Amino acid sequence: MLSIEAGICHVDSTQTNLWLYDMETEDLQPLMVGYRPVPYASAVGLLPGEGRIITGHNQGGVNRHVVSDLDGGNVTEVPLPDDGFSYCLQPSPDGERVVFHT
Repeated sequence: MLSIEAGICHVDSTQTNLWLYDMETEDLQPLMVGYRPVPYASAVGLLPGEGRIITGHNQGGVNRHVVSDLDGGNVTEVPLPDDGFSYCLQPSPDGERVVFHT
């Protein structure tokens, strides 16, 4: 889930918070608390069975996506082409590959 903090803006972008909700236990867990390269980041997808997440953000005019642990630790940048704007990242069912549009 994504929540937006009203009134907290950063250069035309709004502060966001990412959450994982367990429907069985009704537990709500904050994500990306240990690493946040920018105040706004959107969740792209969870990697199956790994406890890892893909997030996307724009940093310094550069489109970036990273894979990290749910708390934001153990960050790996997803290599993207230098030209164009990459979006709609989607992990494969086994979590080994990521596809996207540019």
